[in-house]
Amino acid sequence: MKDQTPDIFSKSWLAQTESIEAITRKLEHGLRVSQSEHCSCFRASASRRGEYKCDNAPKLNTLLYHHYQHLAVNSSPILHENQIYYGTEDGHLISFDLLHLRENWRSKTRARVKATPLVYRNRIYLGSFDHNFYCFDIKSGFARWSFPTTDWIFSSALAFDDLIIFGGMDKKLYALQFNTGQKKWEYQAEGWFIASPSLWKDKIVIGSRDRHVHIIDAQSGNLVNKINCADRIHSTAAIVDDLALFSTVDRSLIAVDLRKEEILWKKNMEGPMVSSPCIVGNNMITGSRNGVLYCNDIKTGESKWTLETGAAIHSSPTTDGKCVYLGNDAGRIYKIDAENGLVLQVKSTEDQIRSSALISDSRLIIGGIWLHIFD
Repeated sequence: MKDQTPDIFSKSWLAQTESIEAITRKLEHGLRVSQSEHCSCFRASASRRGEYKCDNAPKLNTLLYHHYQHLAVNSSPILHENQIYYGTEDGHLISFDLLHLRENWRSKTRARVKATPLVYRNRIYLGSFDHNFYCFDIKSGFARWSFPTTDWIFSSALAFDDLIIFGGMDKKLYALQFNTGQKKWEYQAEGWFIASPSLWKDKIVIGSRDRHVHIIDAQSGNLVNKINCADRIHSTAAIVDDLALFSTVDRSLIAVDLRKEEILWKKNMEGPMVSSPCIVGNNMITGSRNGVLYCNDIKTGESKWTLETGAAIHSSPTTDGKCVYLGNDAGRIYKIDAENGLVLQVKSTEDQIRSSALISDSRLIIGGIWLHIFD
């Protein structure tokens, strides 16, 4: 007996099924991106915009705590459930209780740690100058696994769909399974990866010393495209919609249109830059080794304001949405009005501040030779 189902019904049913599958895939993708965005990591999110949400802005009135390290804290501190995690120049990962102002534990690698930790699924991930990438238990600091590379690791990791992704000075980008450290893919460039990977949709965006911005499929590791910027890139890109915004060692600020896969604008500046920009509204704010803090429109590159701090800025600025916070090599810590560049507060320390500031409600945490906690 022949099937009497009309063709129009069959086509409609197929169309509805395909529509449901498309919606499911879209929801699953949105969940993966959301999980990546809300990890505790370098620049506060996988889009690397340096934005923190807090109810009370730091006032920098009281120095609550100095936590001394034998060398320095150039790794930027992150916060997860009232615990701070950061690396040190003497090779440690440290867990510190922000509520009780005491150290929980420290775990040793075999060389300095400049990378910023990533917290994902109750584990902590970071790379070391001993050429290894580590996964630590968040409660005990016990090393669950390590993965060997062939050079120093500056780059700070991000998580996407249970993959931990980071770059190395061996000119490779790696994706490891979060639970085992097993390599899923690696991508080879022609220059060092000092910058950290940023997430755009389901793509990785990262600049290299080979003067290109690389756009890579996060699941497969396949190259989508690479854009020649003609400059060496240490800065981590801030992602705003379809734009990647970053600075360069060769004295430029650059905006790349990721959808069109082309440079939107490029501005020549007065000093080399390794600082990564933070985003406030329609502006990017970036520090330079010539001591100047720059504020530029993200769509046009137009200068909005500049601030001379008098010493090199390696610290990447962060923001609470209204103010910008950073340090410089003269040991000064700044709170600046993001709209007009007016200095609201400055704290002088006998230090060299190179880490990015962590903002946690009324407290500001930033590293130099000491870890400084202000309220």
